[in-house]
Amino acid sequence: MTIVRELVVPHISDAALEPGEARQQLESREHHDIDVVNWDAFGYAPEVKFAVGYGADELYVHFDVREKAVLARHTESNAAVCQDSCVEFFFAPSEGVYFNIEFSCIGTVLVGKGRDRHDRENLPPALIKTIRRATSLGTEPFEERLQETQWWLTAAIPLALLDLSPATLPGQTCYANFYKCGDALSTPHYLSWNPVGSPSPDCHRPECFGRVRFA
Repeated sequence: MTIVRELVVPHISDAALEPGEARQQLESREHHDIDVVNWDAFGYAPEVKFAVGYGADELYVHFDVREKAVLARHTESNAAVCQDSCVEFFFAPSEGVYFNIEFSCIGTVLVGKGRDRHDRENLPPALIKTIRRATSLGTEPFEERLQETQWWLTAAIPLALLDLSPATLPGQTCYANFYKCGDALSTPHYLSWNPVGSPSPDCHRPECFGRVRFA
């Protein structure tokens, strides 16, 4: 595993937070850049930052994005949201099985679980609905807007969905990577938090996850 970056996830609340409340909490916490351009053929780099924290039963992830165009066609759970303006959180509670959680800029979500790109199973939509979301761009789909746009998305992900136990979480070390992509935009792009050492764009590289420790 090629670990370059590490982060500590703070405990931010003992009570369940609405995504908007979590955003307010996380805005004052440390932010991390999704700024690694891994492939020369895709050199465009939007400005992307994220912050994470956890509560009694949920992991909170907040993304801030500024990019020169936005797109949001998909509205169904487990649709190909990586084609839209998309931020992604790939998470391994331990070395082995990992989750890929992919959000479009309007909050549409795909969630998969497995050991590698080919061994994956999408979670059922009913379970995906337990991931609470808020986004500055609303929930209605739209075609590409060729104008600079700043947007944010905050998600509250149940710890149980990630195979995490609140009782043992403090001090636990896990692995993750965070991505920004947009396959179908007029300027496709692929950024990561921890560097990815593949010859072409590929987020499904658990050996390239960074280290995440829960405070």
